[in-house]
Amino acid sequence: MAQGVRGTRDFYPEEMRLRNWLFDNFDDAALLHGFEEYDAPVLEHEELYTRKQGEEITQQLYNFQDKGDRKVALRPEMTPSLARMVMSRAGALPMPIKWYSIPQCWRYERTQRGRGREHYQWNVDIWGTNEISADAELISVLVTFFEGVGLTEEDLVIRMSSRKVLEEVLGSLGITGDIFAQTCIIVDKMDKLPADVVSEQLASLGIEAKAIETIQSTLGIKDMESLRSMLGEESPAVVELTSLFSALDAYGISEWIEFDASIV
Repeated sequence: MAQGVRGTRDFYPEEMRLRNWLFDNFDDAALLHGFEEYDAPVLEHEELYTRKQGEEITQQLYNFQDKGDRKVALRPEMTPSLARMVMSRAGALPMPIKWYSIPQCWRYERTQRGRGREHYQWNVDIWGTNEISADAELISVLVTFFEGVGLTEEDLVIRMSSRKVLEEVLGSLGITGDIFAQTCIIVDKMDKLPADVVSEQLASLGIEAKAIETIQSTLGIKDMESLRSMLGEESPAVVELTSLFSALDAYGISEWIEFDASIV
């Protein structure tokens, strides 16, 4: 008997009902906040994803050569397609734009229980503004979705930080450029790796033991008061996060949020 392609799924009616219910709640949360839906081809030119060599997403690309000898790939994520769409109408789109999509994405990786080679992903984006209010609105969309499916702040917590925290700490330690980027990748895995393994990986970049201790100490901070004590009231990261928490409080969703400096 023929089987589906490895890493893919069939959706029988009972599963389709659940998927539609989930997607309907994605739609409702986004539309309630004034976002518009968009879509893009699942097939893109390979170069759209291979410009950043060495990234995990490039290594897991579901790519091939078509009958016209063009190198193409199934999209592993939606953001590059969105960027292409926005750039193709540069100057014609009124900014900021608020768009969302629920694309099927593909990655050619080792299949295991609960992890295939395709998945659906809810993307909600605001382009054309650097205002902290945009971040607050995106978080509000997320909370609206959770409430729509019957969840409360007792069921889960949204942990957040600012990349500027890590930038300030690493900058004060003289860690910049390529080493900074590699450090961010390692730090992003802190919740999945033992502390000694993280230390070893940071040391392999040439970072001194005292600096590693400072990095781990900073990323262990779980409240804003401790962050203020370490970085100071005038710190750009502290100022930004204070504004964000104020905006979230205005949305009435601050009880869903916890500060966690390890989020990068």
